[in-house]
Amino acid sequence: MDEDIGECSALIRIAQYQYVHILNQNTNVTRLVLGPRTYVCLKDEKVALPPTDMVSIPPMHYCLVENPIMRSPAGEPILDGAGQIKLRLGDTEYRFHQDAFPLYPGERLISRVEKLPLVNENQALCLRAVTNFIDDNNLQRVAGQKWLFEGPAAENAVEEAELQRLQKARAAELAYLKQLADINRARMASEMNVDVTRFKSMVDAIGADTLREVGKADSEYNVRMLSALGLRSALITDGSTPINVVSTAHGLIGRVVRSGLISSSNGV
Repeated sequence: MDEDIGECSALIRIAQYQYVHILNQNTNVTRLVLGPRTYVCLKDEKVALPPTDMVSIPPMHYCLVENPIMRSPAGEPILDGAGQIKLRLGDTEYRFHQDAFPLYPGERLISRVEKLPLVNENQALCLRAVTNFIDDNNLQRVAGQKWLFEGPAAENAVEEAELQRLQKARAAELAYLKQLADINRARMASEMNVDVTRFKSMVDAIGADTLREVGKADSEYNVRMLSALGLRSALITDGSTPINVVSTAHGLIGRVVRSGLISSSNGV
């Protein structure tokens, strides 16, 4: 053991309910190592998959695994001549509530853990077989065959059958949401067009010259009022802020010019 540790190239700490994949670079065989343990890689080994949490499936849930391993009648993984785990390449396997399990080299989780579809009382699911198999009731099912799964029960979504009604319901729901989004988008566009048209009609009715005169009316009124009072400059204060009255001369705020406009003083 001490000799192996001296030749190690990596030290991996694997927690409980975690696993790693170790690749032997001489034989090109990848094997599974389970935790909890501390694993020391040799010089001809490298980590193909770092410490990863095992897959945990709660009750009434399932997941889908691609390229599942081949097992013996006793449930043990089958190895080939090189010591590599054999896979059912291109196949898929539904897995249900069980102890946390790792994914062997080559296996891949292609769907997240989801709830099993529930069938209420006086309801049924229409199932269609996609391959030949024997169901849980020991009945032979042929590819393309359809049958009803009656409730109340929870349907195990086995890989040999597909839930046609559920797929149609999801497709109908997506179509409804798309139509609803299109209607809302058209309504918002119509409301925007109405607002733009109304504003444009109001501007056209009042006239650009009239709006310009309205904008200038307030300042011109103030100029005329100061001229009528004979004031050449003005200082506006709230009465509580101290002011240096000595420097208020020469138009601190502004002065009235002959043209009738108020210009800012350079002394501000």
